[in-house]
Amino acid sequence: TSFGSGAVVGLASDGRYIWVAKAAALFQIDTTSTPGTATQIATPVSGQTFNFLGWNKNRLFAAQTNGGIFNANDTTDKTMNHSGTINPYVVNLTARGFTWTCAAGGSGFHYLGGYQGDKSLIYKTALLSDATALAAGIVAGSLPDGEKLESMAEYLGYLILGTDLGVRFAAVDDA
Repeated sequence: TSFGSGAVVGLASDGRYIWVAKAAALFQIDTTSTPGTATQIATPVSGQTFNFLGWNKNRLFAAQTNGGIFNANDTTDKTMNHSGTINPYVVNLTARGFTWTCAAGGSGFHYLGGYQGDKSLIYKTALLSDATALAAGIVAGSLPDGEKLESMAEYLGYLILGTDLGVRFAAVDDA
């Protein structure tokens, strides 16, 4: 399917839908339709662009260049900013210029990772007890200074971390 010009900055899928992030918009493609029509589902806040897209545990995460990452299928305004009482950011690092690079699910949590300068952090979040939204993200781990977190995957309760220096294998617990 064709849906405008510009480079793709992120791809994700749940098996039925494919989500595509371009700098100025998020698109959803239903693979059961022919030929697979792309529907725009979100735009970034004015002055920002999208730079990351990830899917895990039935949640679509998208990040903007300002350092905010949000649950794209939880927001009602579909312009990813703070409007009224809506705060779509799961982790708001807009004041720090954080770069989000990866997301993975595991052991009851969503793990979201990235870096700022030479500091890499992994945040975790989970559903609130009333299942209405995700809790604010908190730091679950970090990498040694100078090592950039580039990718992350979950396998049998462990996190596999891809960094600019190699691969790390991480045990995960509730803490």
